[in-house]
Amino acid sequence: MCVRSTAVPEPVPLENLSILTDQLIALSDARQTDRITVTGHNTLDIFLDLCRRGFLNATCRTCAEGPHTSDNSTDSLWIVEAEDAAELRTLIAKCGRDLRPRGTLLVSMKSHSGDDAALLLGAVLLKCGFQPLRRLSSAQQVLLLCERQANASVQIAA
Repeated sequence: MCVRSTAVPEPVPLENLSILTDQLIALSDARQTDRITVTGHNTLDIFLDLCRRGFLNATCRTCAEGPHTSDNSTDSLWIVEAEDAAELRTLIAKCGRDLRPRGTLLVSMKSHSGDDAALLLGAVLLKCGFQPLRRLSSAQQVLLLCERQANASVQIAA
């Protein structure tokens, strides 16, 4: 039996989705042959947009417990619309271990969270073993491009 939440998330307008996907691809320097894992919120929409663009090695993961079906490491992990530091830590703990050693991590969050939230998330990323490299801000979204620190441990407490 499938238990569903009564709260239905707002769909992302197609034009905004396309812009977000463009930004994620550009910031991560993704190629169509890259293995990309998308997790967070509105992941299915972004996953389908990637597939429409020819990214056939893209996968979509949820934060829910369960088996991970891929044996391959991912080149780029995209955490979309992280709500807060706790959710970011959880998603990194569940999906970050599948990121290849020189892979990229992209984190997006809504801009209404403010600069303090961006700084807090940057601190969380550092504690989880990722170094923010670049930040792209728009009126609606903040994107952080990160790489794994050389001496970082992959074991992260959720």
